Amino acid sequence: MYPLKHLLDQLGFEEKSEDCTALRQLLTHVPDVVIHSDHKTSMPRVNRVIGVCMFADISGFTSLCETYALKASEESCGTEKLTTTLNKYLGKIVEDILKHGGDVLKFAGDALLALWVSEGNCKDTTLLINKAIICSIAIQEECDNYLTDVGVMLGVKVALSVGKMIVTHVGVDESKHFDLSGRAVDDVNKAEKWAEPGAIILSHMAYLNCDQTLFLFEIMADGWHYRVAGAKVEEKSTASTVHPTGVSLALMSGVLTTDAVLFSAPTVAKRIFAPHLGTLLSRYHPELKLPRLFRKRNQAEQRQSIIPGKAHPLQSERFDDPDHRTDVFTKLSEQDIADLRAYVSKPVLSKIDHGQDLDWLSEMRQVSVLFINMVLPTKGNSNSLALQKAFEVIYECSKRLRGNLNKVFSFDKGCTFVVIFGPPGDKHEDDPARALKAAHRIVDTLHQIMDITNESIGVTTGRAFCGVVGHRDRHEYTVIGRKVNMAARLMMNYPGVLSCDDDTYRLAKSKLKKEDFVTLPFVELKGIAEPGIVREYNKHHDREVEEEEFEYPIIGRSDEVNEIKQLLQTIKSNDALGTSNTRFVSIEGEGGIGKTRILEEIMDVAEDEDYK
Repeated sequence: MYPLKHLLDQLGFEEKSEDCTALRQLLTHVPDVVIHSDHKTSMPRVNRVIGVCMFADISGFTSLCETYALKASEESCGTEKLTTTLNKYLGKIVEDILKHGGDVLKFAGDALLALWVSEGNCKDTTLLINKAIICSIAIQEECDNYLTDVGVMLGVKVALSVGKMIVTHVGVDESKHFDLSGRAVDDVNKAEKWAEPGAIILSHMAYLNCDQTLFLFEIMADGWHYRVAGAKVEEKSTASTVHPTGVSLALMSGVLTTDAVLFSAPTVAKRIFAPHLGTLLSRYHPELKLPRLFRKRNQAEQRQSIIPGKAHPLQSERFDDPDHRTDVFTKLSEQDIADLRAYVSKPVLSKIDHGQDLDWLSEMRQVSVLFINMVLPTKGNSNSLALQKAFEVIYECSKRLRGNLNKVFSFDKGCTFVVIFGPPGDKHEDDPARALKAAHRIVDTLHQIMDITNESIGVTTGRAFCGVVGHRDRHEYTVIGRKVNMAARLMMNYPGVLSCDDDTYRLAKSKLKKEDFVTLPFVELKGIAEPGIVREYNKHHDREVEEEEFEYPIIGRSDEVNEIKQLLQTIKSNDALGTSNTRFVSIEGEGGIGKTRILEEIMDVAEDEDYK
């Protein structure tokens, strides 16, 4: 029996190879560490690994989103163009990671986390850190100093570490997430502090475990971290001997074949490793006339080619592999698929289940964003149990008010959750108030859990890019923008406080009590030029008494609502007579004018009167 038949039937698919596209697409939204985990184990689920951790932080994405938003009226600067630019850039980074055997774990706004899992022996760890360094050089060669069509310069800084890590899976039946923590995660965070756009920084352990004969390094001022300056070029070699460095680099790169070297367009791997491969080709293929690319250069020229100083376009094609993870796909059971679905965000699942293009999710829209930070115990099972408790609290409080839990990650200080109010399918006119109510319930409940301390929440509201970003074979739904960054800054700069920006206060104050807001002292927020007034939201009275939800009536839209009601009645009558046909209604207007509120009213009417 075909193992996915029952699930395919549930989703409305017939048993044909092309009908597996939706399930195959599902796998592109989850990393390998999730796919290969034990889906039968109850939560929390803990896996311990040894490997290489990469953190790539991209600069310029926020400015890019804001620039496109300002030029939205121009035909060449719509959301579709922004999505293309984001995915072209991020796609190249993901492509390099996949080509070099890495697993892209998370997309966190304008950053991503990747992992190379080791078999546990020193030789394998050395090979993996070498691969990760080569991958990082490739990323910098093609993605640093990238000038977009709207004049915004994009750059990326990369940090690498090696060591023990813990993958902790938490969740409930309908929603699950995972978190990566451990010594190597702490080390990559410290290494990232020394990085700047264009740089590759190694932790001390990563430097000790790599093959230091293959690369050029510069020690940082702290004497503990190292900057990768490029790949070494050995000046002395003979045609009668196989160049050891060339062989090692060629094998580790995982992207070079004889045909690729000879016939494809120049790529970063060729520019870095061609001098070494030239020795091999000269020996085994003396009849070939090697181009200048394969001649040896001195180290200064080599380093200059690795780290360019001016803007340039991306130079490689997308890494499209429609059969990626096919072997895994065919082995998944119905229970495995159901478990994997819980790791995918609600807006994405809705599109996949209805066979709709995920590009429709990409848009600039107003959202309210919560960044929730806390400190969890670090020893034994206490960490995973506390993380599970925190997840249950945050998920239930957010779900109750129609928020979407988007990310969970441990980086910098403590553990952080990201919740979005206002994603596609869950937009409400009072999302800022809902976000603050949910945040207050979350901080109150977490405060009562003994193992969880130092709870801080930052809430902001504004326009942000929301959509699926990444590469064809690995992507996620995320939010990017100034307000997203600001929520993270509020969370970190106002510890122990539920803080919000002025826009959230202004949009929520009519539905909340003004006396529950207190102006906080000014604190400079990194990367936020004019943060405005920051306030604390704190209900000092009857914290244990839940407020009843009140549905506000729709006002000033009776003509529009009645017109659509009449159309619904006409459609229902035609259906009864067997003369139905397709109707389409377009509701247009400026942002915030109430389009979603009209749709909510019509949905209520349709549900009450049993329209199908």
